[in-house]
Amino acid sequence: MSVQELEKQIRALPPSEAARLGRWFDGYRETLALETPDDDWEDDLSEEHRAEILRRAELANNHPELLEPWEGTTARVRRRLHEIRAKKAAAH
Repeated sequence: MSVQELEKQIRALPPSEAARLGRWFDGYRETLALETPDDDWEDDLSEEHRAEILRRAELANNHPELLEPWEGTTARVRRRLHEIRAKKAAAH
């Protein structure tokens, strides 16, 4: 099946099924990224950034209750952006 055929089929999905597919595909993309790592990305990190990543990883490991689930993050970000845009529009 071609990409164009896939796109046509995806556009025909009911919204709930399209959302389900989107969630699945997000996870699938993550597995692709894990299978083809960019081995030299760490070389570009400053010591400050490296320390910050390690600090955040330690915090997440020691306090998982502080973490937010990824599910729903896109909706939260969109709501927040909508609020910001609405405030800017009201100010003008």
